[in-house]
Amino acid sequence: MNSIGENAELASVREQSPMSYETINGTDLNYLVQPPRPGSNTFASGERISKSELMTTVDRWVDDTTAGHRVVIQGGNRYVSEYILALGEDYTDMKLMSIEKAPLSVQLLTLLSDDEKDEELSESTFNFIAQSQEDTGLIHKGMTRGEVVSILAGYSVPGPFKHVTDDSQLSQELDKCIEMIETIEERLPSLALIQAVLRGTRLAEILASDKPVHFIDDLFYRGRTLFTLAVVLKAFGGTLQKDCLSTIGCDPKSRALESPYHKVLLPNKLYPFENSVSTELGYWQQSDRGYAFIDLREHSKQLYENFGGRELNTEVFTVWEELIREWCVKHQIGVESKFVTDKLPGYLLWFKLEAIMNGNEVDVDRLVDQKGSNSGPSVSFAHILDNFISQEEPVDNRLEFKEALRIMIAQIDKIIKTQPDELESLLKYLQEHLPEINILGINKLVDGSAETTNTLQGRNVVEFLTQEIAELSEVNECCVVGVSGVDTSGKTTLSSELKSQLEQSGLRVTEIQIDDFSNDSEVRHTSDNPILNYLEHTFNIKKLKQLIATLARDQSDMVILEHINPVTGMSYLKSYDVRPDVILVEGVFLFGEELVDEFDYKVHIDLAIGKMLSRAIERDVPKLGIEVVRKYLRKYMPAQWIYEQNARPKEIADVIVDAETGNFVLAEEEMV
Repeated sequence: MNSIGENAELASVREQSPMSYETINGTDLNYLVQPPRPGSNTFASGERISKSELMTTVDRWVDDTTAGHRVVIQGGNRYVSEYILALGEDYTDMKLMSIEKAPLSVQLLTLLSDDEKDEELSESTFNFIAQSQEDTGLIHKGMTRGEVVSILAGYSVPGPFKHVTDDSQLSQELDKCIEMIETIEERLPSLALIQAVLRGTRLAEILASDKPVHFIDDLFYRGRTLFTLAVVLKAFGGTLQKDCLSTIGCDPKSRALESPYHKVLLPNKLYPFENSVSTELGYWQQSDRGYAFIDLREHSKQLYENFGGRELNTEVFTVWEELIREWCVKHQIGVESKFVTDKLPGYLLWFKLEAIMNGNEVDVDRLVDQKGSNSGPSVSFAHILDNFISQEEPVDNRLEFKEALRIMIAQIDKIIKTQPDELESLLKYLQEHLPEINILGINKLVDGSAETTNTLQGRNVVEFLTQEIAELSEVNECCVVGVSGVDTSGKTTLSSELKSQLEQSGLRVTEIQIDDFSNDSEVRHTSDNPILNYLEHTFNIKKLKQLIATLARDQSDMVILEHINPVTGMSYLKSYDVRPDVILVEGVFLFGEELVDEFDYKVHIDLAIGKMLSRAIERDVPKLGIEVVRKYLRKYMPAQWIYEQNARPKEIADVIVDAETGNFVLAEEEMV
């Protein structure tokens, strides 16, 4: 093929102003000629890629990779993928998310076509899974490839990549990543099963062919890009090859870093990139000079200082939310979509009004793709990004969400055109109270969930529970509190902190851990089904209920019980203080039918079943060995899933705590 740089017609176009730039195959590539500048906090760190360098660099890469298959790693690379598409060249889009945050299944499903996801599992593959010792018991005939992938790969993969606070750590992080790639199988439970399910898909066949596979990324995101890519390729039956990843420009922090897997096409050049609200608590704001990163915490402080430090009238924001909600209900703004809640139309109207005030239009693609906005620091912009669709969603979901937004914007625009007076009162209220609305709205984003107005994120969960239980203990002579959740959710940590806080407030607390009430080995293995054994035969519920009743009424100082260590089989003694103000019970399965009525106050720690495994690998494997992973897959995870389906703990708990964020809500409210 001819390089675009050698194409006289297009070369002459490059010398013209961006506004007059033409298209290739009907695709507007104006943004390719003048890509966005990086934010002000990074622009001084390197020389920006020029208007023509980006295209000519991609031209060279396309020419050099003619013999193989091309994969564009998505991020800021929409420039590259659309350019290659306009050239008529074959390539695959691969969107990589953090392998530690997103379940592996999310990454794999993004790379499957709809037909591949919906294809029913073949009998041979099903038999292979059924015969495996790692069979979870949740897979049955008639399931689709997508459903099975969600089960087998429904976990995130732990790595050593913590948030870097010192740039000098980047080199060590990269070295650790390269070392881990050599033994990556150890971090992928059920790898053989996943590969069997993905066999025959387009990407698996590409990786299995003799042709080399070439990846291109916008810049080198340290070790985690390499590690994530290696995990995904291994799941599809491939491996990371030497020099397979080409990066266009260079992150200033990683300029000096090298690996056997990547090469920089434009060394010492800074690629124009943007960032993510969910990872940085801010976003890229577009302005005349390019993009600048807006930190929401700092921006909120600045707004408050500009407000004069006066006391905020919180009622202003409450009234504002109700006004925009009522307007949307009145005009029936909305669309049927799994991503649209009753609050989204109001937030979208809010953003539209700010755009009107700033003389701008709403760009749906930029909203959803987190590419910044030139409407100023809009809180509703951040609401939409973080609370209605994740950056880790498959492409199809994101396209559906974009279409829903476009429909609602069109509905709002129609009302504006046909009934212009309808927006006058809303605009007037927003203009009069803009500082307070933005300050209160941004604080809600930073300190809590934008979607759930009753989220109690602004207060420490232990402090809140202490106050609630203290008030309840004044009514109940002895208040029985249950703290429950799946394995690895953090029950023990929360219970310990809560006990300490309750005692500091002057209450007498007796703590009970359900693990102390394990049955002996013979009872625990009553059946041949490990899932059933864990659910129904692990704990002596009768003995636990008797202790709770005894502690509440016994007149002695303490009760001493004999317990059995399930690992060693040895017995041990444990004492419990009698007639406390609070009995604090901690453990799994507490809110099942046999125990739920024992509790005056129920705390459920919410953690997705798929996240259990990654936590277990990090917490338990170092102590118990890799064999514990098989136990989670065969017993703990499916048993917890069955319990949650039957007991519905989130529906009967008094408080739900998010295990990963610490956010908590009253159970009768919907939690994001």
